Amino acid sequence: RHSEDIIGLRKKCGVSLVAVSKVVPDLLVPWLSQLSGRAKTLLTSGGLSPVNEMHLYEFLSSVATAVENPVDRSNFVADVLASSIQSLESPNIQNAIQSTEGLLSFMGITQAINPV
Repeated sequence: RHSEDIIGLRKKCGVSLVAVSKVVPDLLVPWLSQLSGRAKTLLTSGGLSPVNEMHLYEFLSSVATAVENPVDRSNFVADVLASSIQSLESPNIQNAIQSTEGLLSFMGITQAINPV
């Protein structure tokens, strides 16, 4: 568990990373391969908070918008999202989304509405 100072610093770093990617995404395009590889490592490590994951995805989407070749852009996005797509295709998620009740239960909404 991280201290509040570390969590706050990580949030600020994520916001800064997104801001840079929105201002100069074209300068990041030459490093697509490295960005993709490192992003996949970070996203599959389990060490990022949900906020940091969101910032990383937003950063990558900003960079992707600067990729002029549609095939390269598509490949970059698919490569980065591969692990997330696998998670969505897992049996647990598939079972959870088969019904409204299952989805609400999976998300913890049912438990919040009807505490034991």
